Amino acid sequence: MVFALDNSGSMAGHQKALRGAIHDALAALPDDALVGLVSYDSTAMVLAPLAVLDRPALAAKVNALRPGGGSDLVGGVKAAREAVRIAPPSAIRAVLVLADGDAVVDGLDDALAATLADRITVSTFALDGADRGTLDRIADHTGGTSYEKLRSSELARAYTKEIGRLLGGDDGG
Repeated sequence: MVFALDNSGSMAGHQKALRGAIHDALAALPDDALVGLVSYDSTAMVLAPLAVLDRPALAAKVNALRPGGGSDLVGGVKAAREAVRIAPPSAIRAVLVLADGDAVVDGLDDALAATLADRITVSTFALDGADRGTLDRIADHTGGTSYEKLRSSELARAYTKEIGRLLGGDDGG
């Protein structure tokens, strides 16, 4: 599983909640889970390639994020897909995308087709103000779940609910 985090300038007010949500999400994962981390603003960057869960290292990467720039959602999806596609079939082959505003969507159809071909699901987490139509489309097209109109304070619960669903167990609520 790879977390793809919007790190655009508009995320500045959400950093405290994001850090707490990622902490809770990582705590919900089994110790042997394969997890990666991607951030995207005007460009996408792999912060942590897919590897066995290292909670402190991933938390440090999230804590070091400094929002700025635009929102290349498609670049984030592509980078996360590339990170997940090396996962064995027994791993959770999923991307969890967080977004909070309008996003660049050029090339979205190609990115979705490639993600689907690799049997990767993408679940989306839309903070208030996010382009819900695009995020719904991404989740629907790839078999993921779309969480809409989230306040920052609701992000942790949404992440843990989705992780529960992906693990095939308790969905947290």
